[in-house]
Amino acid sequence: RYYHTHIGWNAKMQDPSAALGLSQLKRIESIIEIKNKIAHQYTEILKKINGITTPVVKPYNRHTFMLYPILAKDNQQREKIRLALDENGIETRINFPPVHLQPIYRKLLGTKEGMFPIAEEMARRTLGLPIFLKITIEQQETITEIITNSIGN
Repeated sequence: RYYHTHIGWNAKMQDPSAALGLSQLKRIESIIEIKNKIAHQYTEILKKINGITTPVVKPYNRHTFMLYPILAKDNQQREKIRLALDENGIETRINFPPVHLQPIYRKLLGTKEGMFPIAEEMARRTLGLPIFLKITIEQQETITEIITNSIGN
């Protein structure tokens, strides 16, 4: 996952996926509304935790919240959170590694660690929390409680 040795395209889509996508488009507005409500709930309960930064959505923008990323104060805190959630059966995602550190760009362009320190730092601190249409506030509170306990807040 997220390890690229070649430059290319991944634009294939199977017929069942296309059919599902078309049916989802019919209700895209309600899906986005639900995801934004869930994200708002996450933001409200996570803002009490020291060292965690939640996404900021400006009034002139709208977010689809394909994922709900949090920014930990450092990599050590992120890893404590990730491991604690994993131990409790809660899947998280580390999205996305800096592009310049992908093997193909290191090879073709000679990029290396340290060239884009802000991108590298954000990648070390970011963690994607579960966000899906049927997540409950109780599940979000459980996730938040595990995060709080893992970092000693």
